[in-house]
Amino acid sequence: MAEIRIRLIGNVAFENDMKLSEGFRCDVPVDQMGVPYIPIARLLPASVLKGRHVGFAFPEGYLGFVRQVESLARARQDMIPLISDYFTDEKMLPGTGEWIRYLRAGQDFYASVKVGEADREAFERALESVKHIGIRRKDISGEVECSLCEKVSDTTAWKQPTEGLVHDRLEYSITPITPLCIHAPYDDEPNTITYVPGMVFRDTVEKLADADMKDLLSKMVFSNAYISNEGTRLLPLPLCMSLVKLDKKQLHYRLSPGKDPSRVEQDVGVGDAFARNFENMLTVYTKPETERIVSKTDKMVDALRCGQAFRGEIYGSDADLRKLFAFLKEHPQMSMGSLTQEGFGEVYISVAPPAEASIRAECLARRFDISCLSHTLILNDKGMQDTSAEGFLREIERLLKAPGKLKIVGRYVDVYMDYSKNLRWNQEGMVSRCLAKGSVMRLETLDGQPIDISPLLHAFIGERTRDGYGEIMAYPALDVYYRAAEQKVLEKYQLEYPLTNRIMYIVADLIHHILDKILEGRIKSLAVVDRWDEQGSEKAEDSIPLETLRNIRDLYDPNIPYEELTKWYQDGLKEEKNGFLSYK
Repeated sequence: MAEIRIRLIGNVAFENDMKLSEGFRCDVPVDQMGVPYIPIARLLPASVLKGRHVGFAFPEGYLGFVRQVESLARARQDMIPLISDYFTDEKMLPGTGEWIRYLRAGQDFYASVKVGEADREAFERALESVKHIGIRRKDISGEVECSLCEKVSDTTAWKQPTEGLVHDRLEYSITPITPLCIHAPYDDEPNTITYVPGMVFRDTVEKLADADMKDLLSKMVFSNAYISNEGTRLLPLPLCMSLVKLDKKQLHYRLSPGKDPSRVEQDVGVGDAFARNFENMLTVYTKPETERIVSKTDKMVDALRCGQAFRGEIYGSDADLRKLFAFLKEHPQMSMGSLTQEGFGEVYISVAPPAEASIRAECLARRFDISCLSHTLILNDKGMQDTSAEGFLREIERLLKAPGKLKIVGRYVDVYMDYSKNLRWNQEGMVSRCLAKGSVMRLETLDGQPIDISPLLHAFIGERTRDGYGEIMAYPALDVYYRAAEQKVLEKYQLEYPLTNRIMYIVADLIHHILDKILEGRIKSLAVVDRWDEQGSEKAEDSIPLETLRNIRDLYDPNIPYEELTKWYQDGLKEEKNGFLSYK
């Protein structure tokens, strides 16, 4: 992957026919955090892009802004204009009363693009021919310098797979950089799926891969990527788990026959629900964060909020995993899901070195539970879709090589109408009936003798397992399950991508800018109060309250010189009451 770099030689703004914010004759688009971006696909000539997919160009350091700046925007509603103020200026057009907001000259914006060696030179020449974007008028020339550069990746953070060992899986993490839309087909309300299906990730990688790599991908199993909390993949909730009314902090595991999933008291998500000592552990459940965005057709859609990490695993042979590891290391940034042509769905992929193949120890049980970690597609002997518990049982017996030796003693299952072909970039396809993820069954041996269930502790069954379908987990059963549960908000994020020293410096500079703006507002507010108290006398200007200014300064930026504080205070004394903007 390469990057388009747009260096702003002059100030840049765009006509408001791009449906930007109200109140400005000309403006620049900003994301939900207030950070501006340049919609390359709508600005650069089609002859330059030549059908290439290019999303948004973000300012240098944007990876560092994703979480830090968003937390600031959440802390205070008036923070977004202070964030955008770091990148932009605004002024009024003489004699019109209209305002213009523009990007200041001297900034660099970057966007990822895939360019082959054969047409690289022609693409570079086409980029270099672009000299202006946006409007062109006095003081806002729109002059830019466009070039192509290699994406800088921090390879020092990657460890090569250990030689001499055999590996069987690769753990990956997907962190949205822009809102990620994976919409359920035929949904009247376009609600995004709250995880990343394995087939979506595999199809995304295939779009970047060559023929040899595509052949390797067809042999691998991509599990679904579920939300992670502090680096741990949180597994989907079994349907039978619901809140017990006697104690809101207790979860009761119900596996009685005939239970109706639609009548549970409240569905919640859980974390490590399948540990052997789960009765002594705290269940963690987290709901992924979503937000409403507007597509170019003015339709409101849901999207997964950027910055949160989704984790999954890839299974394959040792040799194939090593090659895929190297490929993903060289292509850490991709576009996936819906609305990618509008710049949404930019994600950062991080991957851990392949895990060493584990040797499964024998696990004997007379009674055990099985839960579907993903939708499970099973076909009967006639090739028809089978969502019955009996069909699921046959697959389990086949995997354990124990036909006719098990019976169902409890079930809690649901059916999912699967439009997966439609998920593949809006292709139409037949609907399939699957066992819904979270379906649970309790099985028992007919003869009362224990059986080795180690092949079921984590496995894939049924059809389309390479797309993430049919992931199951098994564990020995107890008669009654009670679990303490705690919902965790995604406040602590583990960074899933490397940040260079320069990016960290840019973020720190932005934070200082915001704090100084708040400090300036506080001091001007103090000056206005003093001016009102003195009722126009000059005493307030003559006796500047330096001790008070110092106390306020220490709360925000102790490095601000007294001369700057004094200037802000004096400006506040002179400003008109109606023209004053206070940051409280």
